Amino acid sequence: MREVPRPLTEEEREWLRQALSLLSTGEYLGGGRWVDAETGQVLPLDPPIDPEPYLAQIERLQVVDMCRCGDPGCHTVRFQHYRPGKSVALVHTNTLDGRQLIVFVDEETELLTELEVI
Repeated sequence: MREVPRPLTEEEREWLRQALSLLSTGEYLGGGRWVDAETGQVLPLDPPIDPEPYLAQIERLQVVDMCRCGDPGCHTVRFQHYRPGKSVALVHTNTLDGRQLIVFVDEETELLTELEVI
């Protein structure tokens, strides 16, 4: 993998676009697909969120750190806005090849902080 800091790869951009596009559907944290383990009922959709403020950040993102776990299926990168202890999951979905795709945002600034593909 390339050294950091660096711009996003096209694959990273596509993963972000794929995940962030779910914000307007309500399916961004598993709503409509996840099942309550105790009741077996499908959980309702989450409230829709306008994805544009997040999509607009993509072209300005810089990768400043990468996971070094050694797992060939792991593709986790941190962006320039990452601050320890301030990131929360904004979107949790799957890639087209079935891996978990999680996008994190700073809980105070709402800037994108991390992309996790595992």
